[in-house]
Order: sequence, then C-alpha cells, then structure tokens
Amino acid sequence: MTAIFGSIGLSPSSHREMAELLNHRGLHVALEADGGVEFGGRYTERSNIARGENCLVAIGGNPFEVAERSERISIEAQDLAVRYRAAGAGALRELNGHFAVAIWDLRRERLFLGRDPFGVCPLYVARGPNWLAFSTEYKALLLLDGIDLTIDRDAVQRFMASGWAPHGRTFFSAISQVPPGGVLVSTDDDARIARIDVRRSSYQIPRADVPVSDVRDHVLHAIEGYSPDCGRRYGVMLSSGIDSAIITAALRRRVVGDLNTFTVGYGQDDPEILGARQTAIATGTNHHELIVRPHQLSSLLPETIRTMEDPGGYDEFPCLFALHRKARNFVDVIFSGNVSDTLFASMSWHRRIWNEKHWPGAYLLYREFDQAEAEGRLPHGAIARLIWRATRGAAWPAPCSVIDAAPLPRKTRSRHSPSPLLDELRSVLERFDGRMGAQEMLAARWGLDFRMPYAERGLIDLALRIPDRQKMNSRSGKLIFREAARQFLPPHFSRRPKRIQHLKYDAEMADWIHSCRETVLSQEVVRSRNLISYDSLARALDALRTTPNEVAFKRVWNAIALEHWARIFLDSKPGSQPASIGHDIVVSCQQESTS
Repeated sequence: MTAIFGSIGLSPSSHREMAELLNHRGLHVALEADGGVEFGGRYTERSNIARGENCLVAIGGNPFEVAERSERISIEAQDLAVRYRAAGAGALRELNGHFAVAIWDLRRERLFLGRDPFGVCPLYVARGPNWLAFSTEYKALLLLDGIDLTIDRDAVQRFMASGWAPHGRTFFSAISQVPPGGVLVSTDDDARIARIDVRRSSYQIPRADVPVSDVRDHVLHAIEGYSPDCGRRYGVMLSSGIDSAIITAALRRRVVGDLNTFTVGYGQDDPEILGARQTAIATGTNHHELIVRPHQLSSLLPETIRTMEDPGGYDEFPCLFALHRKARNFVDVIFSGNVSDTLFASMSWHRRIWNEKHWPGAYLLYREFDQAEAEGRLPHGAIARLIWRATRGAAWPAPCSVIDAAPLPRKTRSRHSPSPLLDELRSVLERFDGRMGAQEMLAARWGLDFRMPYAERGLIDLALRIPDRQKMNSRSGKLIFREAARQFLPPHFSRRPKRIQHLKYDAEMADWIHSCRETVLSQEVVRSRNLISYDSLARALDALRTTPNEVAFKRVWNAIALEHWARIFLDSKPGSQPASIGHDIVVSCQQESTS
C-alpha cells in the first residue's frame, strides 16, 4: 500500500496537496526534485523514492525479481536506480509482482512510467500546456491548476455498454491510464507506449501438453512469492470457487497463527456464502461472512466510486468495498483469486470462443445476438429468436446512449484461428482495462496491502504455453487448473462451477433501483447533466419494470453509477473528499534540488 506522484513543469506546492489527498496510502511522504521535475511518494516502512547517479526513481506496490533457485528478491527504489544505471529501461523487464514505477533520466530528460502486466497497481498520467503529471490515483491530478475536465464521451459510451472504461482511458479526456504491461516513454515533444515484455505477442501456438505438475508448482510458487513476510496478518477474499480456495489452502500451510477469510453475499442462501463456508471449514480459517442488502447501496455505491474513481463492476464492487472495510479490523494483507479465470479460460467469453470454433453456425448466431443486444430488440432470424427466448427471455434493452458520443464499434473476432483461446489471452494482455487496479484501490482505501498471486509473470508465461485443449472442452473450462487444484483441495472442490459474485436481482433490488429513479435519475437531473439520453434511459427503466432481468438491471445500474461519478468528480473538489483512514499522518519530507 503505497502511492507515487510527480510532475514535470509544475509548481512544487501542488505536490503537498497531492500527498495529503493520498494520505490513506502511507504514513510518510518522500519528495525528490531536480530542477522542474519532482517525484513524490507515500509509504509506511521504507521510502519508495530514490535518487540515482543518473535518475530519479519512484516505486509503487511490491515489485520483486525471481533469481536463481526461484529465490524472491524485493526491489526497492534505490535498487531500481542502480539497475537503471546498468541496463537503462531494460531494467523494467526484470520486475515481477504488482508495481507502478516512474523513472526520470536526468541526462536524457526522458520520463518512463510503467506498470505490471495486469495493472494491479494503478497509474494515471495527465498532460497540459508545457507540463505532465502522474499519480497512483487520478483524484490527485484533479487538484492541478489548469487541468482539462472535458469528458471523454466515447469512453463513457463504452462504459455504458460494457461496465468499464476502455483500455488506457478514463472518463476525462486529459487523463489516461498507463497501460498494464506497458511503459509510457515521454519527452518534451513526444510520448509513446512500449511493452515491458516484448515477447508476449511472439508466443507460438503450443503443440505439446503441459504437465499438471507444472501448473501446481507455478501456482504454489506464486502464492509463496506474494507471502514472504510471514509475520503479517493475512486474509483471503474467499468465494465459492477454486481460485481463492487454492490460495487459502496454500497460505494455511505457510502462515503461522490465524488465517482470516472473508466472503460477501446477499443472504445465507447465496451460493457464494455457502461454498466459501465449506472451504473455510475444510481449511481451518477464521471465517467472516458479510451480508449486503440493496438499501445499503445508497451509501456504499457513492463511497465506492469516490474510491475507485471511474465506476465499473456493477454491484460486485460496492460489496467488495464493504468486505475490505470489515477486513481491516483483522488483517494487514488481503489476497484475491482474480486473473486465474482469464489465464486458464473459464469466463463466459471463453465459452463463446470455444463454441464459435467447434460448432458450425455458432459464429453467425452470436453475431446476430450481438446486433440484437446493441439495438435492444429480438434477433431477426427464426432459429436465433427461438434460442434467445429459450435462454434469455424477452428482448434486452440497449445500452443507454451517451450524447455526442461515437457509435460503439462492432465486435469482431477471427473464427479461423487454430488456437483462439491463445489469441484471446494475447489480446487481453495487450488491452486490459482498469478492473484490477480498481480492486487495489478498494483495499488501499482501508489500509490493506492487496495481493493477486495469479497475476504473477511466471504464471502468465505458463498460461501462454498451455494448448487450448488443456483449457476447455464441451463440458468445462479451466481443465488443467482444475486438475492441479486436486493437489491442494478435496477432489469434489475441483468440480465447483464458475460464478460471478453479485446481489440478488429480486423485488427488493427493483425497489431500490426505482427509488434511485427519483433521487438520482430524475428527468430533470439527467437532462441538465446532458451526458446520457433520457429517452434511452427511460426505455431501460421500463424494461426493468415490465420484464426484470440481469441485463436491464445492469443498463440502469451504469446510469446510476455515472451520475454518482459526476456528482463526486464534476460537482465537488477532490480535496473535499474524506480521508480514508482515521489515523494521524507523520510526514517526513526530503527535497533536494539541483540546477
């Protein structure tokens, strides 16, 4: 739990304000300057800012290097400064773990901003006339004088349709994300993106099967690599699935003393609650269950958006916000099982890709479904309409349209690839959005270090070498991973289905949604905001009332979340936001300026 921030060409006074706004990310402040360049950091134990012989360095997160005999070596800011002197920007390719880094080359006057492959550590950048600034959270960038607050309406349109802002972008045109797995190289008159791992797109189609023992060993090594400090209090966000269960079982063998697990759901009959409870009993953890009801969303949702900035993830993220708030009373470090489904193919889009490859006519059927979903109607074809009614019921409402935004691009995917799951993983690694960084923000808000061991580079490399046939068949996904899970868990655990954590879309939820129609989405509010078309919103609200379903709920949810975002980030100043942790901040600043 750290923060980095800095600028080129701005007044140093702005950094004090940025540091104060990020006070939930560390007890101490470090500042280093060189002429018109200033780097800052928030930390608790060791300074994350360093001056090298030829550079300034700022490090956020917990980067490490895997040395010979699989030893894990933590990388401090001073270590990276020494490595940069020897290898230049190539030093970034040796980093593993969760990290966001900034390096200013004093001699070449060039800035490098880099992130880990899945973007677990967030990092934002903004440009203005003759200046550039970066920060772990973009709310700190909004403090800067002259920042352009023009809304990126195309990014908002993508959010309304998919639930997330697109890769590398935010709702503000002037603020972008440093792409996960990439490094932004900036000079006075140019900025370009390079990949930290240049080999990824050159992975060949795997031919030989990967031994299950390789997956088992890589998973165990990754979890151990993210838990070197055994004296800290560890916790796991436990779901009903196998990903978090494996982490729990591995930590249970490693951690001396109590291991806490946390689950959030909609009630005692929630499959997530029931499955996680069974795992906790089997692994012997101190288990905590949290129930969230729809009426609680009125307070949880705005605070969640205030924390994660651009909204996303529907009702799952307010639930995670509540979980982290509870967990802070018991643990210092919280583990998540995310990313495993992406690496080993267990998401709904993986099933679609597999079907398009193996079932004649599936590609055309899905394409017709996409068009019907985008236009808010039933499919035209008789067979497609029959299947739609059998699996989805009535027509789904189209996404709420954003005023003056470009039309959404049509989904495209090659159906002739010999290895479509590999192609999809390579593509995801090149265009991942902000959902992992958003989870880190939720944990940091409550003073927790966030760790996601499946986002480890060794596991990513392994997943790119696993043939499609070892990931998915007609019955199940994540095949080889499930086989490896039997090395950690009772055999029947490995057969657990993939679920997405969410609240119940029932009458109580419908009542809450309709209450928001009066308090958040009134016609007067929506029309005066001039962001989304009220007519398209009214159609989604009518669909939710007449034929309630998950998609109609998500369409309206995104409109509610967008209005809360606008109230927080357009109608009020970032500095008015409450501090996240109620402890005193001890500030120790170091500043050195050279001409």
